[in-house]
Amino acid sequence: MKNKLTILFCLTLFTANIHAQDPVLSQAYLSSQFLSPASVGSGMYEHRVQGNLRSQLMNGNAMYKTNVLGWDTRIKNKSLEASNNYLAMGLQVMSDQLGGGLLNTTYLTLNTAYHMSLDKENKSNLSVGLGGTLAQTFINKDKLRFGDQYDGMGNYNGAVASADYANIKPSPIRFAGNVGLLYAYQSEESFFQISANAFYFGRPDNTYTGINQANGVRAGFYTNLEKYLTEDYTFILHASYINRNNIQQTLVGGLVGIPFLYKYETVNRIYAGCFARLGDAIIPTINLMLDKYTFGISYDIYSNDLTKANLRLNGFELSLSTGLGKKRANLFRTLLN
Repeated sequence: MKNKLTILFCLTLFTANIHAQDPVLSQAYLSSQFLSPASVGSGMYEHRVQGNLRSQLMNGNAMYKTNVLGWDTRIKNKSLEASNNYLAMGLQVMSDQLGGGLLNTTYLTLNTAYHMSLDKENKSNLSVGLGGTLAQTFINKDKLRFGDQYDGMGNYNGAVASADYANIKPSPIRFAGNVGLLYAYQSEESFFQISANAFYFGRPDNTYTGINQANGVRAGFYTNLEKYLTEDYTFILHASYINRNNIQQTLVGGLVGIPFLYKYETVNRIYAGCFARLGDAIIPTINLMLDKYTFGISYDIYSNDLTKANLRLNGFELSLSTGLGKKRANLFRTLLN
């Protein structure tokens, strides 16, 4: 029993720190601030609320959970009423849980972005974003086990105090800034985005030892595209690439949008497709867009090296977003904003 717990704990830390150093979303294209601080204020409505709930299972146990909730808005400025340029701000809260609640990290991010129109029709837009993230980590010691807390028969004895507890910081915090650049084009028939970003936030150092690895810069880019496939059907393409400390992650895939429940001046579509996180998982996905609301569900079918060790890995993710307030110009309604 002792050896099994030790192996599971080491495997959990290895997977978290090496293969999934940062929180991961399978439907990141529906969580704009997760991708870039420059994306705040880019929604179809004056205000936007987005949320993702993700759970990853290992042999039936909930080993990883990531919850993301974001809100962003355009800031009205009387001095800019005659211009298509505007300022925007957003707030995002992200909770990342590891090992069934053993390691809990909360990220609080405040983003601002300035959007500059590149043409008279206000179809092309360039935005520059800055953000600040406060991260705090908490280790649940009730779920932490050390070797000197077991007797000679391998039975756990909670009354035995481990000297390793002294190396654990109570509630470490870290503050860091983030930057992003985003170009967007949206007409009556298509939507396109391309963005480059650098995130400096990461998990705080959890121990007083000198073996904590520097988080480094999470650099990356992403691109989104949706346009008409036929007169009624649309298609979506998404690609993103992230690199931190030479650990790379690439997500590519697409969806086909099928209209239903047609109503005048209301766009309803159901999207079906698949994404691939290269070297890690295949992700079948279904999304539903109902005018101001979007819903999504995806399922991760893992294909990484851990599956070869007879560890059953799977995961699912739910997403929900809505727009509030005044709608922007009568442009192409897309799942992506």
